[in-house]
Amino acid sequence: MKKLIQGIQILQNEKIINNGYMIIEDDIISEIGEGFCNEEDLSTIDLKNKKVLALPGLINSHTHSGMAALKGAGDDLPFEEWLFNRIVPLEDRLDEELIYLSTMISQMEMARNGITTFVDMYMSLDSITRAVSDFGMRAYICRGLQDQAMDDGQRLKKNIDAYEKHHGSSNGRISIGFGPHSPYLCSKNYLRKVSDVTSQLNALMHIHLKESQRESDQYTFRELAEIGLFNTKTIAAHCVYASPEDINVLQEFNVSVAHNPISNLKLANGIAPVDKMIEAGINVCLGTDSVSSNNSLDLFREMLVASLIHKGKTKDPQVIPALTSFKMATVNGAKAFGHKNLGIIEKGKKADIIFIDTENINLIPFKNPISNIVYSGRGSDVVATMVDGQLIYHFGTYPTIDEQEIKKQFMDKFVRLYE
Repeated sequence: MKKLIQGIQILQNEKIINNGYMIIEDDIISEIGEGFCNEEDLSTIDLKNKKVLALPGLINSHTHSGMAALKGAGDDLPFEEWLFNRIVPLEDRLDEELIYLSTMISQMEMARNGITTFVDMYMSLDSITRAVSDFGMRAYICRGLQDQAMDDGQRLKKNIDAYEKHHGSSNGRISIGFGPHSPYLCSKNYLRKVSDVTSQLNALMHIHLKESQRESDQYTFRELAEIGLFNTKTIAAHCVYASPEDINVLQEFNVSVAHNPISNLKLANGIAPVDKMIEAGINVCLGTDSVSSNNSLDLFREMLVASLIHKGKTKDPQVIPALTSFKMATVNGAKAFGHKNLGIIEKGKKADIIFIDTENINLIPFKNPISNIVYSGRGSDVVATMVDGQLIYHFGTYPTIDEQEIKKQFMDKFVRLYE
């Protein structure tokens, strides 16, 4: 099926096409042009006569979508008290259906805020993949793994089973990776075992590294490299306490870093040396982390904070300019998991596109598009979100789901969680 989007602005290769049009054929952008498209027999996507700008879909490179029911749990607590005394006991009470519903709620929030792809780490992969399949987002789903709680190997087995069952499903929207939680919850032997499996499958490795001060001296990235942790595509979340030598290792092994500035600030873990990583040529992307450590799944907020905190830390206003933050939320995310057809609007690329209303008062005057998006933009500027050529958010509605029924079921389960 061919679809036409007409009379819009289009951000392409950092330049704006005014009064442009796009033709979407199935899940691909088949044509981009300026002026009026006269081709007949095309289905037209209604943007309600708004003055909109088409942007590549935003990519959330680190989150835990199944934790929507834990939003606000443990706010304003120290990191270890928050994690071990508040979050983990609540997670023990989550069931498959609540994780499914939580993932649906998380996708609703992400789609509303212009996120089209997310990299996930959590449990119950069958529930999460079912939610992603039903809703329509693109996701790299990794099973959270650990062996510090009398694990008998079942977590890794379930991860392998999920890979065999779901990897590449839903027209390739769903990819399965492996998510050893962290070196403080995984022994070296276990990390070696997970690394071997991930390398054999050429799958994505997703892991938390040096998020907190306490773990900063427990291991070096060189030690992790020696056991094979970085032998496949790897996204390392946080890296707040990465040393200069750690940064050298990240560069040497082409590891991507998922920067989560708001989560790191809220948990008082600090500010990652992202400026040094970028200087070293490391691919840095952006993540929200979960709503239990961030409270929001909005990459517009992350882009803004990522630019501002590093300027404040370095006292250099040219550090992490708006364009760098924007790339961290788009094309850098695609690079992290090796997808060459995401993060940019071009003919032949995937039709993962978002549309923002440039006449929203916070964006007026819309003179410098990238700067406006990063420094003035909000998730609420998004009027439509498309994945694989299908609308998953459109002017306050979610075309692929029954929003009210999902909310009702979620709240019924949520109330019982805290009884």
